[in-house]
Amino acid sequence: MNQNHKFFLSLLDEAVAFEDAPGECLEEVWDRCLEIIHEAGDRAARLGLSQLVEKSRQFRQWATPGQAKAFLAECLAALPQSPYLDSQRAADYLGVSVKSLYSQVELGRLKPMRGPRNAYRFTTKQLDAFLRT
Repeated sequence: MNQNHKFFLSLLDEAVAFEDAPGECLEEVWDRCLEIIHEAGDRAARLGLSQLVEKSRQFRQWATPGQAKAFLAECLAALPQSPYLDSQRAADYLGVSVKSLYSQVELGRLKPMRGPRNAYRFTTKQLDAFLRT
């Protein structure tokens, strides 16, 4: 998980916490949810996610926790994902067990990269090529 994921998740945690705020605090909650959306929009701007920047600007006076959560979910979904799959995700992608995946590696049919702690890492391009053979 990179710093951008952590940033958006921390804002999401804050928005979730506001869902159970007492009624007398609603105005403060809505103001903070608006700030959360604008902070996320600023980060989206630095990341070049122009559609999210425009969407964040549509919130002008207040935002509910639900709106903040939905916007942050969009931000998280828009973040680039790692191009590498671990063994479990690669096996799921191929529709086989991890044991079968390891068998293909041992037979030399798949040549994974090595990641942290010497773990296998696969790319979808590599897995697609394997499926075509």
